[in-house]
Amino acid sequence: MGESWFHREFLVPKRLAFNVFFYGSHLALFAYGWYSQETNQNLSGLNSLKFSVWISRGAGLALAYDGGLILIPMLRNFIRVLRPRLTWLFPADENIWFHRQVAYSMAFWSVVHTTAHYVNFINVELTRASRPECIIQ
Repeated sequence: MGESWFHREFLVPKRLAFNVFFYGSHLALFAYGWYSQETNQNLSGLNSLKFSVWISRGAGLALAYDGGLILIPMLRNFIRVLRPRLTWLFPADENIWFHRQVAYSMAFWSVVHTTAHYVNFINVELTRASRPECIIQ
């Protein structure tokens, strides 16, 4: 038997370093988006909805990051310059694999972001229903 899919995809040293950096940067951006939304006094009205707004802000920031990253495999001149310097971290010769990793990440954060917005809509309606003066008749 050959090596397993999990070992080949995640535990090869070069890919392990990439995955730690890639997913770590996503989690750091998510945490920053959550924290900045939660602590911004200008958005105190939105913050009354609590977790769903914070999650949607963090996931939206991670999605924006992915939107920029998905273009990198198509920038051949950029890869030509980047390859010698960051070959230990960035899989420059595996542009299709990198593109696929970013697409998987985009799919995950899209589901998180959209679900958080649906919860926002539910929370807004529950808030309006508990305050009859907000309901238009």
